[in-house]
Amino acid sequence: MEIKIFIVEDELLHLKDLSDLVEEAGYILVGHCANADEAFLQIKETQPDVVLVDIALPGVNNGISLSHKIHSDLHIPHIFTTSACSDEIVEKAIETKPTGFLQKPVDYGELTATVGLAIQNENQDDSAEKKIQGKNGQEILFTRVGNRLIRIKLDQVRFARAASDKYISVNLGERELTCRIPLKDLLCQKQASFIQIHRSVIVNLDYLTEIDEFNMTAIVGNTELPIGRRYRKELLRILRKV
Repeated sequence: MEIKIFIVEDELLHLKDLSDLVEEAGYILVGHCANADEAFLQIKETQPDVVLVDIALPGVNNGISLSHKIHSDLHIPHIFTTSACSDEIVEKAIETKPTGFLQKPVDYGELTATVGLAIQNENQDDSAEKKIQGKNGQEILFTRVGNRLIRIKLDQVRFARAASDKYISVNLGERELTCRIPLKDLLCQKQASFIQIHRSVIVNLDYLTEIDEFNMTAIVGNTELPIGRRYRKELLRILRKV
């Protein structure tokens, strides 16, 4: 298994040391950033398996506030790298639910052990995000949001968009949730009338309002979604049968 690592570190010496350790351990360094204000978007784009975060970072945000967002919005495990810091900072850091803390300069053995623990915990968490049969045969998906498991009835999903290979954004009308499930797996559910209209979009035909053939878009409520050329013919064929 290839493990992808992202480093958030503003000190060049520590960044180089960490990068060398990541390479030595056989991990893939998918990116690094020196500023917490910019790091979140880069982490969201690169979708690493683990993020190494320095607690003390410059910017409006810091390592702790960044880690809160990584945990709650992206569900990616994070590990803090620290120099000397106060008990108050450590207590705040613990609230973000890190896998662990690594003292600078980081030791190779501690890095690999803590990253391994992060991957193991993540795999265990995935088992909590699953589909079950509810009453009357309804298919229900439980997805983790922070410390909670949120119940989603699949027939109430209006559309879904791929956020990455691992995650999708599910629209339920009044809100959207991020789920750790590939788009193709949601498409396979039989209880809802899902159809793929784009390589990164599926819609529930029960909520499809109209098709704009000129602009190649599908409209669900107030949202316009792109229709890919390779999916257009099959979509129109199915709609003629409805």
